Amino acid sequence: MTTFYFSIKDADGEFQVDNGLEFVDLAAALNYAHHVLSDMAVDGIPNSPDEEKSIAIEGPDRQPVAVMSIRMTLDFIHP
Repeated sequence: MTTFYFSIKDADGEFQVDNGLEFVDLAAALNYAHHVLSDMAVDGIPNSPDEEKSIAIEGPDRQPVAVMSIRMTLDFIHP
């Protein structure tokens, strides 16, 4: 088992969770982050390209190993 930490970013700012959670591997931690991010999306997707909702997965040394995010993108298509 490995301890993973999570940092959350949304419209209210950034929040670092102090206590880590034990997972079998990174894939299990990513699955957990996916569920957390899905719950965050229930509150609404970002309103502009400048906003995002994200969760950073950090290893036992508190160094980021992955970031999962939801962003609004806008691409203009010129004929």
